[in-house]
Formats: sequence, C-alpha cells, structure tokens
Amino acid sequence: MPENKIRIPKELYRPSLIVSLWQVISTAALWFGLWIWVDQTDSLWVNILCFFLSGMLIMRLFVLQHDCGHQNLFLKSRTNDIFGHLLAWITTVPYELWRSEHRWHHLHQGNLSKRGVDSVNSPPTVTEAKEDPHMVDLAYAKVSTIGVMIYGIYSIGFRRRSYKGFFLFREKFKWEVPKREQLIRSIWVTHIGAFILQALLCYWLGWATYFFVVFPSYFLTGGLGSLLFWIQHNFEHSYFAWNDEWEFQDAALHGSSYIKLFQPFAWFTANIGLHHVHHLNMKIPNYRLEAVRRSIPEVAAIEPLSWSDFRNSFVCLFWDEEKKRKVSLKPDTE
Repeated sequence: MPENKIRIPKELYRPSLIVSLWQVISTAALWFGLWIWVDQTDSLWVNILCFFLSGMLIMRLFVLQHDCGHQNLFLKSRTNDIFGHLLAWITTVPYELWRSEHRWHHLHQGNLSKRGVDSVNSPPTVTEAKEDPHMVDLAYAKVSTIGVMIYGIYSIGFRRRSYKGFFLFREKFKWEVPKREQLIRSIWVTHIGAFILQALLCYWLGWATYFFVVFPSYFLTGGLGSLLFWIQHNFEHSYFAWNDEWEFQDAALHGSSYIKLFQPFAWFTANIGLHHVHHLNMKIPNYRLEAVRRSIPEVAAIEPLSWSDFRNSFVCLFWDEEKKRKVSLKPDTE
C-alpha cells in the first residue's frame, strides 16, 4: 500500500454491522419491491417510473458491492465477500474480478507511468498529442457525455462478461496478477447466480416487462455510473505525475474529485461523490465519508467541482506537464 501521510483514526471509519446490514437489506428489498409493484399494477407510468428507480437502485447496490470489495462494509473479510457475491447476482458485475481491477486503480490512479490499461487513468500528455495530431481528433470523437455513457454501457454490460474484458487480463497489462486462475474461475459464481435471478424475474414478470423495463434499467445504471466515474478523475485541475514524482496522498486528494451531490442522488450513489475521501483511505464505509471529510482540515479544504468543471471534463483531455493541469486542444470552431 502506498504511503499516506494523513492518519485517520480508526474510530472514524470503523464499520457498523447494523448500519451496513440495513444498507444492503433495505436497498435490495426496495429493488425487489419495485417488481412486486409492477406485477400488481397494469400501468405504463408505473413501468416507466420503476425503470428509472431500478437503474438508480442498481447503482446503489453496485456501490455497496464495491464497498464489500474494499473490505469496508463489514469487519470480517469473509462477510464482505459473501455479501459482495450476493450483490453481484443483482448487479451482474463479477465481484472478485471487479474487486481486483478496482484495487489496482486505487493504488495507481494518477500515475502517468502506469497508463494504457485503465481508461480513466490514461490521459495523453500535450507533448504526445502534438506528436500525433490524429490522437486529438480521436479523443474528441470519443469523449462526450453521450460517448462516455455508451462506452460505459458496452464496457460494463458486455465486455466484462468475460474475464478478458477486465484490464488485468488484457495484453497491455504487464504487471503481475495475484491468484490469476482463482479470479478467472470466480466469474462463474456471478454468472450462474445472476442468470438464475434474471430468469426468475423474466418468468415472474413476463418476457415483455422484463425486456422493456428490467433489462434496460441496467443500461441506465451503466451509462450514468460511467459518466460519474469519468468525472471523478478527469477534471481540469486533477493530478497526474510520473512514477518518480507520484504521491499517493496527492493523487487521492487532488486527483479524485469532490462532487457535492444533493439528496436523493447522494443516497442513490452511496456518497461516492466524496471520492477524494474514498481514495484517501478505501477502508472508510460510505456512511462515514462525510464525517471524515469534516474532521480532517486537509480534506475539508478541498472544494467541490462546479458546473464549469463538469463541462471542462469533456473538453480538457490532455495533461500539460508544465501547467500541471488538463488542457483543451480542441480546434477553434468559431
């Protein structure tokens, strides 16, 4: 684990069994409750509402699964893993593979020397862009609000159905992968459980309701979740550095954003907008992030992103090593 100079007292981030159980059980119950409502109500408007609510609840369940992967929702690793696998049956995202891939992201976020596999961790530098002008056109053709959402849906919903879709198993990944064979086998735990659950939903609600309400809600989750993930690390005044200068704490506080989400969006995203706190210490449960943010002066001093920052995250795509920020190389269209 890279060095973190800010020490967070354990009492600030010790998980509560009651709170964690309530988060998991109540959110899952709400999601299943949607389909009871749909089954008992013959209404187009109820179907549309449940489509949106399902997408948002799956996002919350995925963040809770992600917390289990960080071993921060429960004290015991085995308990985290059990609930992580169960939640993966609903989210359909393989638990162990995502956990390992995401941990690598946390340990190397903002390190320019580790680019090429993690798409949100791989901004081209201005120097590289000037050497390859086609790179600029390609970047702006791919990166937009809709583009990031579509790629996210494809990446999470389709590419990661196979272990080869995770960047730990792609040809460009040149670092060691611990327990490689175990990770490859683990994908079937999710696939089998998720298939059974989705088949039962289809049988219960009927194929029309399943394919026009339940199934599309996963695309909504993938699109919105990817959009949020992009903004969390790709903003103008982010942090990137080469390996010999890279600092874990700076990457956490300045390379991960603070997005001040209001209710009910903070609840649906399980406080993941406090991403700088989460990256500072991945052992902090989602319901302790705000308390930690307020308790530590260096963390409390970080300002939330503005609407201008959101817009610039799709324009400032290239890292300027002299200015120490991301800049736009978009041709003047005026």
